[in-house]
Amino acid sequence: TSTKSIIIYPVATFTAEDACKDQEVVFTNTTFTPNSGDWNFGEGEGFVWNFGDGEVLASNEETVTHTYKEVGDYNVTLTVTKSGISKVASNTVTVSEIPVAEFNYDSTEALTDITFTATNAGDGANYTWNFGDDTEEVVVNSTEVTHQYALPGEYTVTLTVTRNGCSSTAERAIAV
Repeated sequence: TSTKSIIIYPVATFTAEDACKDQEVVFTNTTFTPNSGDWNFGEGEGFVWNFGDGEVLASNEETVTHTYKEVGDYNVTLTVTKSGISKVASNTVTVSEIPVAEFNYDSTEALTDITFTATNAGDGANYTWNFGDDTEEVVVNSTEVTHQYALPGEYTVTLTVTRNGCSSTAERAIAV
């Protein structure tokens, strides 16, 4: 009887989500791995990530993380090398600016409409308002929203601004 060795060459694949500037992005290596997850890599073999911003990482871990410092589209590659054969997968990761959550209001009178205005958030954002008074949160795509308080008191108003999957929150206490 004779024994023959079969070499299985990996085909690189990975997943990643779009990201927010200065926030960690998780990259998941989804390359098929035989032998219960062990490629038995030798010298000069394995996985190399290129994050498209000048950063390169050699790692045989299933997940790796990276933080982008600038907004933009990045061509990310994962190269796997085994037995002198290299295969490359690439995906584009879009990194967006985190919107600024700030707001003003025009009145502090109970039982009258108070207009709350989000400022500095930019175009294409969604605004989630919580007025701190047992009413339901309001989600709108306009920078202005009107609310009326039924009773005088101190309320904490919270605004969360979300754009391209990135968000920030601002809170202000107001006396009505």
